Amino acid sequence: MLFPFDYGLILGISLIIFLFMMLGLCTSYIIKNVSIIDLFWCIGLFFQVFCYWIFSDRLWFHHLFLMLIFIWMFRLSFFFYWTRFRHGHIDHRYESIINQSSWGKHVTIVTQYLFQWFLQVILGLSYLPLLSSKSIHPIFFFVGITLLTISIIGESISDFQLYKFKKTSSGVFRKGLWSLSRHPNYLFHWLCWVAIFTCSVGTLGWYVSLIGVFGMWIIFRFITGPVLERLSLKRKGNEYRDYQQSVGMIIPKF
Repeated sequence: MLFPFDYGLILGISLIIFLFMMLGLCTSYIIKNVSIIDLFWCIGLFFQVFCYWIFSDRLWFHHLFLMLIFIWMFRLSFFFYWTRFRHGHIDHRYESIINQSSWGKHVTIVTQYLFQWFLQVILGLSYLPLLSSKSIHPIFFFVGITLLTISIIGESISDFQLYKFKKTSSGVFRKGLWSLSRHPNYLFHWLCWVAIFTCSVGTLGWYVSLIGVFGMWIIFRFITGPVLERLSLKRKGNEYRDYQQSVGMIIPKF
């Protein structure tokens, strides 16, 4: 079979994630901050892997994989909370999307939540090959686990470097990992999905994990990234334009 997985399980978990995202939508109206969608995005992605893990054979490599995904999403969720939501910060990306939409504020917000729910369900399929398997290819699995660990650390360092800079300075940050890529946090986040795919190589339906690799690349390179770039150009002008010319958007220039 091209897609050898339990359709009923996928449908059930998709419905649970839908209800969870609707909870996020209601929460965003209560606190008047649509950006909380990022927090629900992280929690939703972990909740999916947790649900698939519950219905797995729960072998040792399933536990190790679950633990690393938990660390990844917990760190990212906490970062969003600490740097944004506890201060009531509203992400400029969502402000821009809402202001430029011809659908009206409320329809645009609901659409954003529905779109992110759909993306979570699709990306979450990347977990299935490994968590549905009773065995692994040891070399690919350990290479993938190593890459996942390095990528989680890299994303954490990227976020911390920019957060530390913004606390005391303004303008364009061009030091550390941000001297190699304009969005090193995106790079390492994407590499996490590459790592998930690598862990899955050799399992039944391993190619399904490519959904995460290509899906997140499209999101970062053609959706989220360009929106953020336009906002940075608007606020920082020629300084950011020079940065664009000398530093790669996601993949470093060599």
